[in-house]
Amino acid sequence: MKRIVPVCVLSAAVLTVVAGAVHRDGSVTFSDPVMDLGVVVSDLDAAIAFYTQVVGLQKTGGFTVGPEFCSAAGLTSGHALNITILTPNGDPQATQLKLMSVPEAGSRPADNRWVPSQLGFRYLTFFVDDLSAAQDRIRQHGAVLASSSPVPLGDGRSLILVRDPDGNLVEIIGRTSDRNGND
Repeated sequence: MKRIVPVCVLSAAVLTVVAGAVHRDGSVTFSDPVMDLGVVVSDLDAAIAFYTQVVGLQKTGGFTVGPEFCSAAGLTSGHALNITILTPNGDPQATQLKLMSVPEAGSRPADNRWVPSQLGFRYLTFFVDDLSAAQDRIRQHGAVLASSSPVPLGDGRSLILVRDPDGNLVEIIGRTSDRNGND
């Protein structure tokens, strides 16, 4: 019992640091409203090409996390992570998509046929000014559409669903424009 109490106190302290300050009413204040997402991919070059050329993100950096840190942090079973960072509009303060490939880890593809095909994070959503231009980029680069056409959302915007090179679902939402650039 003596060992459990310090572990619980340490866990609560870590959760407070990770999640943000917990107030008396149970609400949490986060130090940053932006969330980052790490994605393990089978082919890093293909994923970078898809997310930059098709989606329109910009490569803004990258870093390596050593195998010892990864193991101690519970990230990998001793494999290093080489991470490439992509952001909307090249903004370093924006949400970061962190792409990584770890071939020696034996990663398996997910069942991405439908959103509810398996548990876990299932799709990314990107908001664009011009959905028609996004569709043009998708066609130009031969990406695989999961939706047959833009689906109206009822608020002047529509969505399309496209698959990245590993089959992950990517939702793109925006206004469609005619070929003269008008909404």
